[in-house]
Amino acid sequence: MKRAQSAIEFMILIGVLLLLMTGFLAFVGNNISQKQIEQRTALMRSIADNIEQEIRLANSASNGYSRNLELPSTILGKEYAIDIIDSLLQIRTLDAKSSLAVPISNVTGTLTPGANIIRKVNNQVYANQ
Repeated sequence: MKRAQSAIEFMILIGVLLLLMTGFLAFVGNNISQKQIEQRTALMRSIADNIEQEIRLANSASNGYSRNLELPSTILGKEYAIDIIDSLLQIRTLDAKSSLAVPISNVTGTLTPGANIIRKVNNQVYANQ
């Protein structure tokens, strides 16, 4: 009888330890995932700020302005796209897990990860055109 009781107590102890370990791993996994989302959002914000600053600079420059704008090819290893739709700059990862939109004015064209050319011709700013 003593041996059976010890075996049951041992199984209960193992069960409790497995439950605690599972909870801890779930907590750590969620924390890591949240940090990656925050990092990705911060990098997207940085890219958007860089584009916005370059467009503002081009708008204030005289006609004939031209400058190369180099954007990262990925965001934390994720491919992304940049769209300019109705005065709105949208940056989104191709896995559709992250996106960011900011207002932008007076720019025509498209931007892509990698090399881009920003120009001002006839008081209009062009991206890669």
